[in-house]
Amino acid sequence: MRALRIELRRSVALGIGLALLAFGAFTILAGGYFRYGGWAALSYTLRDSLLILWPLAAGAGAWQARREQSRGVAELMTTSARPAAAQLAPVAIALAVTVSLAYLLTLLAGSVRLWLSPAQPYLTLPGLAAAGVGALSLITAAWTGLAVGRAVPSRFTAPGLTLITFMIGAALQEFDLLSNTHDPGLLLATISAPYQQDWVQLPLSLSALQAFWLTALAFSAFCFTLARHRRGRALAVVPATLALMVTFPLLPAPTPDGWDTAFREDPEAMRPVCAEGEPRVCVMRVHSGLLEDLTPPIRQALKAMETLPSAPTAATEVRAESGSPDRQTLGFEIVLGAAGRLEEPGLITFETLREAMAPACEPPSDASFEDYSDRSLAWDLAGTWLTDQVDAPRGENWPDERFADAYAALTALPPQQQAEQIATYYRNATGCTGDLRADLLADVTGTVS
Repeated sequence: MRALRIELRRSVALGIGLALLAFGAFTILAGGYFRYGGWAALSYTLRDSLLILWPLAAGAGAWQARREQSRGVAELMTTSARPAAAQLAPVAIALAVTVSLAYLLTLLAGSVRLWLSPAQPYLTLPGLAAAGVGALSLITAAWTGLAVGRAVPSRFTAPGLTLITFMIGAALQEFDLLSNTHDPGLLLATISAPYQQDWVQLPLSLSALQAFWLTALAFSAFCFTLARHRRGRALAVVPATLALMVTFPLLPAPTPDGWDTAFREDPEAMRPVCAEGEPRVCVMRVHSGLLEDLTPPIRQALKAMETLPSAPTAATEVRAESGSPDRQTLGFEIVLGAAGRLEEPGLITFETLREAMAPACEPPSDASFEDYSDRSLAWDLAGTWLTDQVDAPRGENWPDERFADAYAALTALPPQQQAEQIATYYRNATGCTGDLRADLLADVTGTVS
């Protein structure tokens, strides 16, 4: 312990630990990580920051090796009676403790903010394993840098290794999009979590595979640093080489979109949790902390749709690609803003209604830009008419420049005719029948042309 305390004071370990902590904390507190709902998703998303943290840790290890070389520590190790491993252990442990602790403290800072938000923490074993692998990867990076710095004792080694490691990480992530075999980016433990998909998990099998590879690489780096001759250095890389031969064929292959290579759906995270009372409103378990605030605007949307033919009588959260489960159930998505909080209630109601009025079918393949524009305008008119609040809060890219005139023309019609047009539009939109442009725009073509 005394030797470790000395190394913490004299080496760069403490400084690089503080630098990693500062960068990680800034990234996680000031960045976009809280667009995700649960703690597991937070731990997955933090792994993406390893693209920067890994090169920094590797550069710190190389810098420490350079400092020891300049102070004659390497020569001292060759002449001292103490085993080389015992002499190297304090500095290696100091680096390992500081870089891994910086990563875990960054995760702790994010966890505190998450627990203070209304989002559901949802702590899982796969999430904990992912956090552990992230910390382990930084230890591997620091020890790899130590080995490279000992092999190439130059003042340019540390900055050069930092730059090269970053370029390799970025190149591997780009290669993910081009490869159809295995995902090499997973070797560095950097993972891009699917955006706004906090119902996924990183399989324990993949975390175990990454931990095995990273441990072997760290062991090889430690042995390489100890080696005094070429033969010893050649033997030192054997564990990492064997681990790579075992690990790489077992890595998952990239998907066409390149985003969800490693992740799988988490059935428990997706389990529905419903609010008390009627009409029934349900969300995924991972979002259950938002249910109390979400229920009123969703029920307001259901109430606004009561007069429509075959109107939904319940609502449930759905994924973007899945859509509503049936005609009697209103599907809605949750989009989290800063600190895991919901958007403004009025916007939730409007966006839910607008999505409910979306055509179930794509336009014809020969549809023109005007066709798309008119369909979108009709879609917006129907959603706004249901809210009965033309000045309700809207999302970005709102409104269509023709909207005000078209809405004025629609609401100038007799109330019964307005309701009939909205009902006809909804029936045709959900049933993929009729001319959706004509349903709402036929009587206002003069004002919106």
